[in-house]
Amino acid sequence: MIINNIKIVLPDIIIDSGSIVLENNLIKSINKECYSENTELKIIDGTNLTAIPGLIDLHIHGANGVSITDKESDSLDRLSKSLTSFGITGFLWTTMAVSIEDMDWVMNQVSDFTHQQGAICYGVNIEGSFISTGRPGSHLTSHIFEAEIPLIDRWIKLSNNKIKIVTIAPEKTSEQFIKHLVENNIIPSIGHSHASYDQTLEALKSGASYFTHLGNATGMIHQREPGIVGAALLDENSLIEIICDGVHLHSAIVKIFTKVKGWGNVVLVSDGTCVMGMKPGVYKWYDGYAKFDGTSLKLENGTIAGGVLPLNKALKNIIDFTNCPLIDAVKMTSSQPAQKLNIYDKYGSLEVNKIANIALINKDYEVEYTFVEGQLVYQK
Repeated sequence: MIINNIKIVLPDIIIDSGSIVLENNLIKSINKECYSENTELKIIDGTNLTAIPGLIDLHIHGANGVSITDKESDSLDRLSKSLTSFGITGFLWTTMAVSIEDMDWVMNQVSDFTHQQGAICYGVNIEGSFISTGRPGSHLTSHIFEAEIPLIDRWIKLSNNKIKIVTIAPEKTSEQFIKHLVENNIIPSIGHSHASYDQTLEALKSGASYFTHLGNATGMIHQREPGIVGAALLDENSLIEIICDGVHLHSAIVKIFTKVKGWGNVVLVSDGTCVMGMKPGVYKWYDGYAKFDGTSLKLENGTIAGGVLPLNKALKNIIDFTNCPLIDAVKMTSSQPAQKLNIYDKYGSLEVNKIANIALINKDYEVEYTFVEGQLVYQK
């Protein structure tokens, strides 16, 4: 297959009009010229479109009417297929605070999941289970547990070692637990926490290297207590998540975070919920309801209940909010997530011999085509 007459975003340069040749599941060649030879290969005309590496969403609970809390046998498959409409080619299925039995079910679902014509599920992101009951966000406090090694080991086994990220609150998490995560190739992420600046530094020393949607459920900087945000922005060895929807964080805060932290240390996430891609309305949330007004999803008490803006639109926002170059913006949605998961040798950028996970977007950042492993899986 050939993608022709296409603007191509590479790691270091942008080709204004060229072509990409796909063979089997790989990128065979990337050319600075449009393909003009006679060929029997299928040709996709990319006129007025831009090719970017497939988006990787490290923090997503659901979309298009599918939620991780549904407990339906085909939930993960339906989510995988639906995410391709947003240009997402890989993701971590992110948990809510639910019962141990429901968590067991999630781990079993992910353990043997094989994507079919959809985005690749790289594993699980455990968000709600080990957070602070004082900073739950929209998570149920009744299903927040102590960070204990036997419990995480149970889920590691059930998931077939597919847990990739675990959010922890440093003020209630032992150094031993954090180090145990690292030993099992799991990224300890700081979030949903009241931790002080010093407590956050201790967690970083123990092996934490990531921050869950910084600025949301983490407090903000105080002149006498820099807190989690202060520690995150000053630490040079960690990455921060940003929900770049203009609701979770003011655009000026996004600009401050990226200016201090640097574009190369930011991962954009959707924190997507079941209403992402749906029409405004009232939707079931745990045993209650949340209202989606088209811009935000909120509980009855006004708490933001998660994200509704897909990652392709967050890509547009980060450029609008910060004047970030497209090359660097794409790294926040593709390259840096892949690097954090240690899969950048195969995914996260458009390079010869890498897996052909590609999104073609128009000038409004709407997705026109999505390719997963060289196969066309979505066409608008």
